[in-house]
Amino acid sequence: YSKNMKKLVLFSMLCCSLLSFSQDYYKQQWDKIRQNTEKGVVKSNESIIQEIKTRAMKEKNVPQLIKALKNEFSVSFYKNDDEQNNEKSGFLKQLQDTEKSLKGDDQVFFSVLVMEYVKDYYLDNSWRINMLTNLDQNGKGEIETWTKLDFKNWIAQKIESIDTQSNKLKNIQITQYQTIFEENDLEIDFVKSAYDWYQLNKIDYWKSDLFTKDEKVVNNEKVQATYKDLIERNEGNSKLYFQEQLLNDQLGNKTNKEVLTELSKIYESNTQGDYKAVIANRMMQLLIDDGKQIEALAIADQAKAQYKKSKFINGLLNTESTVRQST
Repeated sequence: YSKNMKKLVLFSMLCCSLLSFSQDYYKQQWDKIRQNTEKGVVKSNESIIQEIKTRAMKEKNVPQLIKALKNEFSVSFYKNDDEQNNEKSGFLKQLQDTEKSLKGDDQVFFSVLVMEYVKDYYLDNSWRINMLTNLDQNGKGEIETWTKLDFKNWIAQKIESIDTQSNKLKNIQITQYQTIFEENDLEIDFVKSAYDWYQLNKIDYWKSDLFTKDEKVVNNEKVQATYKDLIERNEGNSKLYFQEQLLNDQLGNKTNKEVLTELSKIYESNTQGDYKAVIANRMMQLLIDDGKQIEALAIADQAKAQYKKSKFINGLLNTESTVRQST
């Protein structure tokens, strides 16, 4: 070893140690938050979240910063001290300020998060918001006072802005920000890029009651076109999942037989993936509804032989057990 080589090795070891120490810190803090939540002392998490947020900003650890912000918002639901009725607006401003401070991929990704926050706020509070006079205030004032039209227009404008960054979103792998998503968020298992995640948020918006019945007819065309785009862009389980979601949106007045035919096309397609265990389970249920238990069990046998180690197999096994017990 030369002296320079030894220095390089030592420097690399130091960097690895610091990274490991940093990750251990976040893991320990999130473990505390999880324990507090299980004990029902959620408010105790507020100070821990603030510590995580401060450190993440200092280290420019954007995934941890986002996770802290998402949890900060969750904690706010347990608080009853918002006397001025502007806490959610303060949080939105904090998100917008953070978005402006970021650069590159982080900023583009974060812009989707801001849009998702406003969308989810409306969906969680629509029962109250829809009672307000539906005037357009151009998104001015506190979010707590926004009308249905304010939310509709604000999100539309945000989408228009983010759409210009679509190519960047396509190149951002969701694994870079995996820590911000809940472990039980099944849908995120099928999302490979920030673009896919963004498209699903747009679908939520188009299908929401922010739109009239006639507008939803137009939106449904956008929804189906978006699912087709996601199907084209993806492969494996992700492709299968989006094919199923597209079918769900096309069900309308289809008979069981017609739906079964469409599911069979997905199941028998060349696309590889153990999500076909879920498709097989749906096929079984339709056959059972039509009194065709023997055909349903045949599908179960075939799916078990091919996907017996799949994490998606339990639903099919439960359906099979129910059929066998009743025959």
